[in-house]
Amino acid sequence: RISRHDSLTDLLNRRAMEEALLSERLRHQRTGRPYSVLLVDVDHFKRVNDSFGHAIGDQVLRTTAELMKAALRQTDFLGRYGGEEFCLVFTNTELMDAALCCERIRQRIENEKFASDRGVSFSLTVSFGLCQCSAQHTTMEALLSDADRALYGAKNQGRNQVYLSVDGRLLAWAQATGLGLCGVDDLVGAL
Repeated sequence: RISRHDSLTDLLNRRAMEEALLSERLRHQRTGRPYSVLLVDVDHFKRVNDSFGHAIGDQVLRTTAELMKAALRQTDFLGRYGGEEFCLVFTNTELMDAALCCERIRQRIENEKFASDRGVSFSLTVSFGLCQCSAQHTTMEALLSDADRALYGAKNQGRNQVYLSVDGRLLAWAQATGLGLCGVDDLVGAL
């Protein structure tokens, strides 16, 4: 029997996340209920390992996972997708509601104080790429690709932010809230 959990963080592993994504996609097709997918990357994680060692890097990943998990509902899915990357499925959640949750998580992680084994305190940031399933996402891969594009948009624009993918276009969460946008229709109209 193959394990469904990542041994370091105790989150779902990549295989279990892909199963959760497929299950959520099928539920969406049956019911039409929305869901949003998030990809998260710890910014400059290699620097943590290089500066403080892999044991501290592992602790950073565990703490980051705990901070994300504490902000979610029991119906959401959170997994370690690889290295320092995480995937999250917000069930029955539209993009703007998911983005608000992402921003809260981003702030919690940014404000967290980590410590090295030598007592050196440090903080770190994370970048988020978020997408809501829509008619254009005919496959799970297409949805993940849009979330990934949004993640790279966040990283390319300075990191430590939430980026949204809406109808194939990218928008920073801070920009969306500054425009007073409340939903996907508002976002599409503004783009």
